[in-house]
Amino acid sequence: DHHDHHDERGALEHAGLAEPQQLQHASPAAERLALQLTGRTECDRIVVFDGNPRLIGSLAEIEIHDCTSTTLIGSIVTRELQFGSGSILPILS
Repeated sequence: DHHDHHDERGALEHAGLAEPQQLQHASPAAERLALQLTGRTECDRIVVFDGNPRLIGSLAEIEIHDCTSTTLIGSIVTRELQFGSGSILPILS
């Protein structure tokens, strides 16, 4: 099988801009808690992950766990997972 997947973890070595986007949810409680942050790597790959709006303006370590042809999908690395292979992503706005 021929796969066109790149090393997505390596794609986040150098990170770029990030901005929040509100998620669409069925319940008002979930809507208050969920904020999807987006970032763009230096090589122009879009990264999406759920995060607290307090993270905007700081650096966060992101673990990439899935991707589409145009987007990397990740999650914030917690202290318990920091020894994994994540990358630092600036969250600017």
